[in-house]
Amino acid sequence: MELEEKEVIRMAERIGKLLRTYERKEGAVKDLAEKVKSGETTPKQAKEESKKRGFTPDKLSFTPVGILFSVFGIIGFFLCIAPTVYKYLKIEVLNFSTRFQPIEIPLIVIGIVIGIAIAFTILIGSATPVRKKTGGCGSEDFTVILVKDGPYRIIRHPTHFKTLTWIIAIVIAVSPWISFTVLSILGILMIILAFYLMEIQEEKFDQVKFGDEYRQYMKEVPRWNIIKGLWNLRRGG
Repeated sequence: MELEEKEVIRMAERIGKLLRTYERKEGAVKDLAEKVKSGETTPKQAKEESKKRGFTPDKLSFTPVGILFSVFGIIGFFLCIAPTVYKYLKIEVLNFSTRFQPIEIPLIVIGIVIGIAIAFTILIGSATPVRKKTGGCGSEDFTVILVKDGPYRIIRHPTHFKTLTWIIAIVIAVSPWISFTVLSILGILMIILAFYLMEIQEEKFDQVKFGDEYRQYMKEVPRWNIIKGLWNLRRGG
């Protein structure tokens, strides 16, 4: 158990060191990207070398922001279901949730929200195969080449955006059965904040990884504003 804790601490320290060096202009995996493009290195080799250099996505979970992401996400989900849990289980500590009146959401609004979620899924649903195809490692999680194709031409975090959209859509869709209240709205806002904080951290991480290329990408492609992203795409931006 102590060894596991020490390993977590070492990983957190390594990620913290990486994030503190994000001002570097040259990306930390630029040489790997060039070797993959020239055929000198295979995607599998690039992936293994990327791991050795500390660019493992799941390590971001061990940073303070990663922990906040989990905490805010759990609290947000809890707030969404608290009234319903109390209604059926009568857990006394959740009695406070009964002070808030249920909000009735019209069926047409529910339909529109679900429709938007489906539309976004169709529009940006190809993010995972695009990463696997163009990221240089043959993996959806590891990349040494900055992915700017497909949905990544529209927004910087299409996978997170799609997940967040569906979380909100599902909470609203089941609102007639989960006692949708002000607590639900607060819960949704906390979940949005959790994703926002995580993406801020990922962008610093990617600035270390890709250097000025990623900083330029941030100027050209919005984080979440899909309307602006589509407009830029239409204009050839």
